[in-house]
Amino acid sequence: MRLTPRRSREGAGGRWRTRLERVLLVALAVAYPFHFSYQGPTGGVNVSYGDAVVALVGVLFLLGAVGRFRVFRYAWAVAAFVGVAVVSVLVNGLVPPVAETFSWTPAVAEVLKLLGAVAWMVAIYALCVTDPARRFRDFSLVSVALAVVFGAWSVSMVLAGAVRHTGPFTMPNVYANYLLLNVFLACYLVGYYGVTGRSPRARWPRARRWGATLALWTVVPFLAGAMVATGSRGAAIGLAVGGVALAVTALRWLPEVRPWFAGLNAAVFGAYAVGGVYAFMRYQPRVFDRFVRVLDGDARNLDSRLENWAIAWDAFTANPLLGLGYGQYPAHMAEVVGGGGIGAHNTYLTVAAETGIVGLVVLLVLVGLLAVDGLTLVFRERAFVAVPVFAFVAAAFGQGLVADVNTFRALWIGVGALGAFYYASVDRPLDPLSSVFRRWVAVGDPESVVGRKFRSRVDTSGPSQ
Repeated sequence: MRLTPRRSREGAGGRWRTRLERVLLVALAVAYPFHFSYQGPTGGVNVSYGDAVVALVGVLFLLGAVGRFRVFRYAWAVAAFVGVAVVSVLVNGLVPPVAETFSWTPAVAEVLKLLGAVAWMVAIYALCVTDPARRFRDFSLVSVALAVVFGAWSVSMVLAGAVRHTGPFTMPNVYANYLLLNVFLACYLVGYYGVTGRSPRARWPRARRWGATLALWTVVPFLAGAMVATGSRGAAIGLAVGGVALAVTALRWLPEVRPWFAGLNAAVFGAYAVGGVYAFMRYQPRVFDRFVRVLDGDARNLDSRLENWAIAWDAFTANPLLGLGYGQYPAHMAEVVGGGGIGAHNTYLTVAAETGIVGLVVLLVLVGLLAVDGLTLVFRERAFVAVPVFAFVAAAFGQGLVADVNTFRALWIGVGALGAFYYASVDRPLDPLSSVFRRWVAVGDPESVVGRKFRSRVDTSGPSQ
């Protein structure tokens, strides 16, 4: 199949529109990793400088200056999840009896944080949907280049004795999630340039192919090592889940890969794995011990984590319909244990405890939609370049087994990109809701005609190396 942009009918205006969208994508990639901590009434909140760019994209999108109005495939599921979060707050805060631990301040703050994270999904989708393969390439190039710099900084700090370096972020787990994203963005670039390097119309095809192979052997393992150096066990679990998803979906093209090349890659990555384990054992045993202790069952915070999960489960079973109210679990935990409260460190248990079975079902429906669409892209539409995007979404939800990732921006970046690839590749009429909204907002826009699809000038079928 082919992923391609529609031909612009706007002349010079269309070219300026394209340039503006690409500039905004680059700005998002540059600003995203730079964070500061805002101390509000509910404690510290991580704010990205990229949030300002997302707000600008939203304004330009509403003015019609960027993007094409097309209702996002997952919009109803995401809107339902946010709606359930709001309803859970209103019911628990207004309908007697109101729990003593209920507080409006964290409820409003957490809902706003969720909306801010979801806004990244909308921004990425709006900027990429007209030409996802090339637009996401632009974002990935800048993001991976910055991540390599931050990764080198982190590795040097770890070798100097730091245990959990946070990079430009304020929390090591969020930083690890950023590096995890860039591992799969690097894989995306490998696939993109490896595929386009076989196109008869590509410039410097041999350089593209060898550059992709070199990045596969250097950038991808380096970023994975830098991520492990943060000591985030959740990100390591996410990397394992995403790696399995990447391997399983890549099997679709295994018969087309030359055996010697597949064997060479297996040998290279096997050597990297052995060398990485030895390097951490030799130069940073404290980071290595964080992972070994989990396997041995005697990690310092393993018992407290299991106790936390038990408290979240009890909160869910005691309030099964709409939970405690979105953002209320930390206060509930503090009351139970008689000390400071933290999140459940499990996205699914947190959602169940705070929004009940209704919120959990909506979240699982969203996960199911993403899984079905990702597999459709890979196995039916042969969208080879979309494989790492799907693998990262799987990795992020895998990390959610031991972390609260529902407000991680990287997760929603992946969801927005997957939605853009899906709409670009699947040849079918848009759903009726999308048709209604486009007629209402974009009357007369030739880009909003129902059922009109676009193809790509980039062949993404992924033939042999």
